[in-house]
Amino acid sequence: MKKEFITKIDVVSGYLGSGKSTWIRHLVEDQIQGEKIFLVLNEYGEESLESLKEAENNEVSFIDVNSGGCICCGGMNDFRETLTEKIAWECPDRVIIETAGTAVLSNVLSSIEAVRKMGKRNGDEILLGTAYTIVHGKKLRVYYKNLGSFYEDQLQNSSHIIVTHIEDTAEEVARQIVDKVKEINPAAVVERLR
Repeated sequence: MKKEFITKIDVVSGYLGSGKSTWIRHLVEDQIQGEKIFLVLNEYGEESLESLKEAENNEVSFIDVNSGGCICCGGMNDFRETLTEKIAWECPDRVIIETAGTAVLSNVLSSIEAVRKMGKRNGDEILLGTAYTIVHGKKLRVYYKNLGSFYEDQLQNSSHIIVTHIEDTAEEVARQIVDKVKEINPAAVVERLR
C-alpha cells in the first residue's frame, strides 16, 4: 500500500542576478527543517547550489530540466510528466523550482496545477506552496520598462516578493522601490532582503 504524503511546491522566479540562488540557499539552510527536498533548476550556471546536497538539516536532490527547455513554454509537457513521476516514486516533502529569468510565471503556475491534478489521479496530494519573485531593486525600473509583460507577469503572479540589492540605497529610494512593487501586486507579501 502506498504511503500517504503531501508534497508542497514552491517557485522562485526573478531575472538573472536578482538573488534567486541566494534565496533558495536561505530557504534550504535556514527556513526548512527535516524535509526531503527536490530542487528543479531551470536557470543556467547554478553550480553554487550544488553544495546544498550536503545540507545538514534536509535531504536535497536535484532535477535537471535544462535539456527539455524552459519549463514555462517549450519543455512544459516533459516537465509536468517528469515532476509527477518523481513525486509519485520518491515522495518528497517539498519541491523548489527555480525558473529561468524570462519565465512566464503564470505558465509555470499552470504547469504546477496540472502536476497537482495528475498527482491527485495517482493518489498523491500536491499543494502549491509559495510563489516567490526575487526583485533586483536597483534594476526594477529598467526591467519593468524593457521587459514589459514578462516582468509584470512574474510580479503580478507572486504571492511573496523579495526585494534585493537595496541595502546600500538611500532609505527614501528603497521605500519608493518597495512601494512600486506593492502597487504592481498589492496582494503579495513584500519584504526587503537585508
